Amino acid sequence: MLDYENAGDIPVTSAMYVAVLFTVFRYVAQFLLSTILFPSLVPNDEKRHENAKRCSESAVKLMFYSFSWFWLLAVVKSLGIWEDALSSIELYPYPVTFSIMGVYMWELGFYISGLVCHFTIETRRKDFWEMALHHAVTIVLIGGSVHMQYERMGLVILLLHDISDIFLETGKIFNYMDNDTMATTAFLGLIVTWFIARCVYFPLKVLRSVFMYHVSQIQIPYGRHFFVLLLILQVLNIFWFGMLIKMAYKKLFEGGNIEDTRETEVDDDLKKKGGKKSQ
Repeated sequence: MLDYENAGDIPVTSAMYVAVLFTVFRYVAQFLLSTILFPSLVPNDEKRHENAKRCSESAVKLMFYSFSWFWLLAVVKSLGIWEDALSSIELYPYPVTFSIMGVYMWELGFYISGLVCHFTIETRRKDFWEMALHHAVTIVLIGGSVHMQYERMGLVILLLHDISDIFLETGKIFNYMDNDTMATTAFLGLIVTWFIARCVYFPLKVLRSVFMYHVSQIQIPYGRHFFVLLLILQVLNIFWFGMLIKMAYKKLFEGGNIEDTRETEVDDDLKKKGGKKSQ
């Protein structure tokens, strides 16, 4: 077992071990869930196999996001980060603890694994390249924030983003299972948490704090690059929130079940291509 005297001595490359474990776990778990559990829970139609596969993807992600968010919340509360990471930002650089590095390596390993799985076993959706960009930006941000001693601000950012992903994956599972009531409930939770955390608190508190202090005042190395990556993350947040609003509009004015426009539009494109080939 590796023994480090200081948490800051833990190399970022150690997250690669976590990434390998995550990837193996995802392959095994998704195979078992898609072949044993979810075939009996999704509707028995022509999409049964595909929906069981998508359910397994969301179930594995739900397990990660749920565990990660409560772990992040515990670390944030124990260190008082929620209060001082934003209002007392002038204390930078912050001391690094083993609890911070533990959750950091966990998150970094997950996103490295997620990028690999995104190009291999995950269902291809309309926002395929946007999601790949999101994973890449997140990996650079997490790794870079360790180098720049931005860990405490990073924990706040991760906490803000993981909460909505819990509702996202929950809603997907119930949608694939054709349970519109639970899918709609999760969808409402998704819109509320996404808007408050990613569209209000993140830009007005986090982005503003990073720019006003770290970029404009102390001008830390690569601070502007870090800020640009955070802006890219915010643009993606707004892009996906637009998709959520589109889904809400269809639900309110067109009726029917909650539909993920990223998937239905891809399915339509595949049908059109299939139709052309058949002609």
